[in-house]
Amino acid sequence: MNSLRQILFRLHSFFGKKTGEAAMNDEIRTHLEMLTEANVAAGMSSEEARYAARREFGGVDQVKEAWRDERTVVWLEQSLRDIRFAARSLARNPAISLAAVLTLALGLTVNATLFSFVNDLFLRPLPAADPGRLVVLAQKTPKFQYALPLSYPDFQDFRRQVEGEGREPPELAQAFTSLMAYKEEVVHLSRPGEGTERAWIHLVSNNYFSVLGVNPYRGRLFMPTEGKNPGADSSGSRSS
Repeated sequence: MNSLRQILFRLHSFFGKKTGEAAMNDEIRTHLEMLTEANVAAGMSSEEARYAARREFGGVDQVKEAWRDERTVVWLEQSLRDIRFAARSLARNPAISLAAVLTLALGLTVNATLFSFVNDLFLRPLPAADPGRLVVLAQKTPKFQYALPLSYPDFQDFRRQVEGEGREPPELAQAFTSLMAYKEEVVHLSRPGEGTERAWIHLVSNNYFSVLGVNPYRGRLFMPTEGKNPGADSSGSRSS
């Protein structure tokens, strides 16, 4: 409660700053006058008495700053002072102000665009039912130090093992629940009377959407009998 009472007191003092400043100035003036009168009564001249009173009282500006620190919200007051100063500076130079506003707007737009790109590409999870369980299967050979995509016959063999249809012991079935394949390709689309447009497509296995856990909004997904002749001999593979 003491902290809350102190915060409320500071806010009240901040919004009643003019009244508080006037009262503080009156109190300092009264205190200096009393010290001056006491020094005059002690035999000093008026000038010497005023000087001795100020020296005994201490720095007036320091006392005012200490009072403001105790009774107001310093960061709020400084922020408002900076905003007022910036507004006055911008009003004195309209051309520079317009250039600064346009620069800030351009910078914010570029930053927002870059963040959206990074968020979509790296931060946002895949649109799958359980993206944390998705992994990529690839192969490495002594000749190539980087991962290579699996061939489609290998994918079919691995898929049969995962689904328990192969002759070999289903080791993969112990690690994976399902396996699907995809391959990215570039195609050129054209219409009569229009130019050619380049587009990226995915060649996928018939269980692509079921492995990702994606349900159709309308219509149906691929049937198990579809995709028997994929038309490609290599693909990347994802499993979950």
